[in-house]
Amino acid sequence: MTAVVIDSEGLNAIDEGQNHDLRILTLSLLLSSKLIYNSMNAIDEQSLSQLNLVVNMTKHIQLHSA
Repeated sequence: MTAVVIDSEGLNAIDEGQNHDLRILTLSLLLSSKLIYNSMNAIDEQSLSQLNLVVNMTKHIQLHSA
């Protein structure tokens, strides 16, 4: 079994916009079969909203790849 780990900068990068963050996240999703959502702080409403975005993007990608 071969494993490749991708550590991306995540969402809400300090020096980049949301468009950049979504591109990095989309690329990471397309290259991976598993995704680990890591948060530095307690999971709050904004974190849940971002996680919801990731889940919806994954569903969208799966629908278009089928």
